[in-house]
Amino acid sequence: MNVKNHYETLGVKRNASYYEIEAAYEKLVDFYEKALHEDPLALQKFSEIKSAYDVLMDEDKRVAYNQTLYLESHALMSNKDKHEFNGKDSIILTIFYFLGTQFAIPFVLIAGFAISILIQNPGVSYNEVMSLIDMPALNFYLSLVSVIIVVVLTYKKLATHWHRFVAYLKRKELRIIRYYFMGQIAMVVVSLLLEFLFNIQDSSANQQAVESMLSDSPLMIVITTVIFAPILEEIIFRGGLYLGIKNKVGNTLAVLISAVSFGAIHVLGSVSSPLDLLYILPYSVMGYFMVISVRDTDSIWGGIVYHFINNLVAVLLLLFVY
Repeated sequence: MNVKNHYETLGVKRNASYYEIEAAYEKLVDFYEKALHEDPLALQKFSEIKSAYDVLMDEDKRVAYNQTLYLESHALMSNKDKHEFNGKDSIILTIFYFLGTQFAIPFVLIAGFAISILIQNPGVSYNEVMSLIDMPALNFYLSLVSVIIVVVLTYKKLATHWHRFVAYLKRKELRIIRYYFMGQIAMVVVSLLLEFLFNIQDSSANQQAVESMLSDSPLMIVITTVIFAPILEEIIFRGGLYLGIKNKVGNTLAVLISAVSFGAIHVLGSVSSPLDLLYILPYSVMGYFMVISVRDTDSIWGGIVYHFINNLVAVLLLLFVY
């Protein structure tokens, strides 16, 4: 159903009086009067104006029309909501991330790797089995399975957001690039402050782990870091924990939750001292600029592209510079 908006046709508000509708109609009649006999398009437009006038000036027709307009508007809004991240998505994605990607999927994959090792090396001890597991491969398959699942869960939303992101690109705006450089500067400032105030000089354990695996299995780690991580983490932390909750908790709190939770998951799994918790700050700064990229592009793909650029540059620097 596609109902024409008669109020827009006449240029009046929904609560316009009959006098205001009459005045608007007469004004349009005067405007089109000279062109009606010469321009077929003007005649077609005027027929729409006349139809709108006839409906809105009849009390019964206007009541019925208002009801139809309301139902279509409500249906369109409901259909739009289906393709936007919401509170339900926030709950599902959060549970999946913390129970699925952190426990269930790793458990299944580790069991699979262990069985394969035991078949090839009967009688090896538990510690030997664990030491023989290919960690880059484990992380690769963990990320692959996780990405497939979250994409299946959100593919309609991703498609809707992709169309909006393409529209953003057509405007030739480069705010994501600007936010990337702003984010890098902010992270450097925060890192320098941490070094000055707390004498923290080493990189986080998460960063060190990536560097170690990158030297062992560069292709798998590049794919995992540059492609899988941006998609998975943006759907979870920007889709679920920003877009999915901002209408419930407000934009400011949603930004804070998304940024800090993003920072926390990169640090909490490898904390060896209380000072290690401070590494949450630079990661949270990065998360903040990813949220801003999503907000300003009106698309989850703004965050994914920002994340992709950030990780790609970092990997290239590790491979060819450091």
